[in-house]
Amino acid sequence: MDYTFNKKISDLNLLILNYGKIIVAFSGGVDSAFLLWYCKNNTNSKVIAFTFINNFINKRDIEFAELFCKKINVEHFIYNSDEITDSEILKNPVNRCYFCKKEIFSTIKRLSKEKFGINTIFDGTNFDDEFDYRPGLKALDELGIISPLKIAKITKKEIRTFLDKNGFSDIANKPSNSCLATRVPYNIEITKEILLKIEKSENFLHDLGFKEFRVRYHNDIARLEISKDEYIILFDSLIRDKIVEKLKSFGFKYVTLDLLTFKSGSMNEVING
Repeated sequence: MDYTFNKKISDLNLLILNYGKIIVAFSGGVDSAFLLWYCKNNTNSKVIAFTFINNFINKRDIEFAELFCKKINVEHFIYNSDEITDSEILKNPVNRCYFCKKEIFSTIKRLSKEKFGINTIFDGTNFDDEFDYRPGLKALDELGIISPLKIAKITKKEIRTFLDKNGFSDIANKPSNSCLATRVPYNIEITKEILLKIEKSENFLHDLGFKEFRVRYHNDIARLEISKDEYIILFDSLIRDKIVEKLKSFGFKYVTLDLLTFKSGSMNEVING
């Protein structure tokens, strides 16, 4: 690790040590996994992982979260929310993420206080997120949620490198996996049926060996964004036929391939025209 990263880690240490008991909002993603592990191993204070489950989250991420918490021996609290209470979220406006984060972290904040007597909530927002379209960051600020990785200016690349060098190569190489709602174009109402269709489709592609991809929802059409490195897999007609057959069984009528390949956050391009 270079001097710059060591300075960032030093800043992260100082920030964490300013607090007593800590709740880490743990989605099962790379960033929050790193933050949870780091807090657990660099403070004598109590650290609890809090995982909020709703229909927007792929259940495989929850399974990973449970296994990871057992692996590092940290207390894990899971809250399962069957319904989204804010109708603005389901309407899917361009600032949907603001309303979603507001609902999720209001619940995390309330239950952390009620069940554990803890007021300090950390989340895994990293420094790169400041430069993407992230309306949810406003909600975090309003609720007083602390983002240590962002404050210490630690990037996603630095997190992956650190994890890889410290015996967590499986997490370091874990693909980014944002909430399922990001696969639906803005202003298209989100339903449980749509989210389940997307989740089943992405799990199937993952089981076929794809790592960096998205299944974008366009009513009857599934638009596949596949990384450049994995495009070659689709040269196999048997694989293509399997994908088409399976996704049609999930309810899509057409399965298309985006020639621009995988791009995280591609649904946000409409915001800037």
